[in-house]
Amino acid sequence: MKAQIGTAISALDSLLQTVPSDVLRRGQEIADAYRRPEDDEPNQLDPEMKKLESLL
Repeated sequence: MKAQIGTAISALDSLLQTVPSDVLRRGQEIADAYRRPEDDEPNQLDPEMKKLESLL
């Protein structure tokens, strides 16, 4: 399972390398505009995220 996650992350990283930096920057700005402050608190991870973290 860890190998599959690593492969998927590598594939996503390779894909992101093809996206122009201005598009990535604009996407980050949009994501930041929708992000809620409580989303950044690590204490409130949902059970699915905790399960994923345990795999790593």
